[in-house]
Amino acid sequence: MQQETEKAETDLKQSQAIRFATKQIIPLSIATVLVWMFMDQIRSLDLHEIQSTILSVSVFSWIAAAITTVVSFWAVGQYDATVHKMLGTKVPCARARRSGIMSIAISQTTGAGVVTGGLARWRLLPELSLWQCTQISIAVALTFLGGWAVITAVVLLLFPVATQVSLYLAIIPIIGLIATLAGSILQPQFTIFGQRLNWPPVMAVLSILALVLIDTIAAAATLFVLMPDGVALSFQMMFPIFLLAFGAGLLAGTPGGIGPFEITMVACLPFVDQEALLGAICAYRILYYAIPAVIGAAFLIWPPTAKETPTALPEQTSFPDAPNLPQDIETLIAQAPRAEANLLRQGDKEILFSENGQTALVVAQSAQSLIAVSDPLLVSNTDHAIDTLINGAQHLHRIPALYKCGIDLAQAAARAGFYQIPIAQEAWIAPATYTVDTPRHKTLRRKLRLAQKAGVELCRTNHPPFEEMRDISNHWRTRNNGERGFSMGVFDPAYICKQELFLAYAQNTLAGFATFSRSQTEWTLDIIRAGENAPDGTMHFLIHSALELAKAHNLQRVSLASVAHPNPMPRFPTLGEMLAKKSGRSGLLQFKQSFAPEWETLYFCAPSAISAALSATDIMREICSPRPIRFQSTVDAPISCRL
Repeated sequence: MQQETEKAETDLKQSQAIRFATKQIIPLSIATVLVWMFMDQIRSLDLHEIQSTILSVSVFSWIAAAITTVVSFWAVGQYDATVHKMLGTKVPCARARRSGIMSIAISQTTGAGVVTGGLARWRLLPELSLWQCTQISIAVALTFLGGWAVITAVVLLLFPVATQVSLYLAIIPIIGLIATLAGSILQPQFTIFGQRLNWPPVMAVLSILALVLIDTIAAAATLFVLMPDGVALSFQMMFPIFLLAFGAGLLAGTPGGIGPFEITMVACLPFVDQEALLGAICAYRILYYAIPAVIGAAFLIWPPTAKETPTALPEQTSFPDAPNLPQDIETLIAQAPRAEANLLRQGDKEILFSENGQTALVVAQSAQSLIAVSDPLLVSNTDHAIDTLINGAQHLHRIPALYKCGIDLAQAAARAGFYQIPIAQEAWIAPATYTVDTPRHKTLRRKLRLAQKAGVELCRTNHPPFEEMRDISNHWRTRNNGERGFSMGVFDPAYICKQELFLAYAQNTLAGFATFSRSQTEWTLDIIRAGENAPDGTMHFLIHSALELAKAHNLQRVSLASVAHPNPMPRFPTLGEMLAKKSGRSGLLQFKQSFAPEWETLYFCAPSAISAALSATDIMREICSPRPIRFQSTVDAPISCRL
């Protein structure tokens, strides 16, 4: 058995070695063919002139080229930091940058970038698996290739140095970029061969493009400053040709792009002295390839062993076992200023803790945004809460946004320069002062009389009739074109059992039900469902019963949830009216007004108008097309609710 295992391992290693060697045949063949094609030009070169060109480079030029090389490799390191964020490896940015710089310094010189880069990263980041490091290498290679294609296309369109056909081809990467951005915004998830994949966030795409631009400009500047005096070549003319040559070497896959790079540069710059150009390229390869490769190899042989203090970042905690949460989180929810903290039980939200643990926000990570829902669970300073959200969003390459927050947090966001929109109005009642014996409760008294006349009765039980409740909920969903999500309640027995449940019966038949999220000081209306034949006033009766019980429990506040703000966008009143109408504001407002509540304005905040539009798109998608909840309780299993 052991011999068979060893034989299988040997065969696997041999097959891997064969595949690796096979991959090298193609780039080496390309290089060989190119050398053969240009053999006459190569023979005519004056090697002594090339050597003289290298030796004639001034000290100042070497220093300037070294600086631009450092800038280029800094951008190279940022690729890795960006990809680590996208893949959620939790490797500190400094280590991700360093491993990226060293692995790319080696792989770009040796060739077979994905393989050698993955192995180098694995050596420098032992806490990651080889597969994770290979994934990072693949992602870096693909994102850089895509970024290079877009930047090259834009530069060629701005500074045309190629044929008309090439210019037409340059439009293809730009169309690809537009499609990527549109997909990221409108359809962030897609399926290929049964696998669910995500488009990268817009901020990550723009970050990659910016880094590719910095990297390629700095790399081109390295070559440019090494050009000997007297070469009549401007940077504006050289840069697009450098991009084409760089891409030729990249696509050919030869070590350092050697061969295709030089041939493309010489072919596209026939008016430049060939010996001078090739001498500058040789100097460029010494500084940009050889020296970094030696430094990278030294790091691989002697990797840093000192323990580093990771950059202080907000910590995001998810809850795969929702609606059942750890005891410390249960305590946070119980002590939260708003009972909407119970949205954590839906399983699609997380807690974002500040690095000092003094701030805790309920957040949802969407396609483009990190959205803080409602007010913080725990906060010592609202400005610090905004800083925590911003830092957490930056680490994920997402937009920081606040949804349905109170005035204090909104003002802190405004101090941080956020764009502010009044998004909703929350109805709330102080149970201690609640009474129906006022002129303002005239409509409510009439509804309660109708419910009483129809024989509507309240039921509170530890064993709810979930089958009947599900039927009512399904009918409600059909009438209302589906169930909403994100900041709204979802029907599930396990979730409902964590709430205050009120059942209304008429003629021994379930007529409707309502649930309230709870904390120590507040209840918040979460789900309200009426049966098809529910008597008039049934829903008013349920809310009234909840208010009476809250009064008996000495709760400070009961929230009847919110309605859309009547004028969220003063500059676009028609659009605001349309959104309010679509949300059913008028009917909800009429229902809640019957309880004569107080009204509190809630806000939506984002760093700018554009980011607000992107975040609002995310939120609307999450509300109208909610993700499947992580838990799916069945009514067959016995579930008891605590009253």
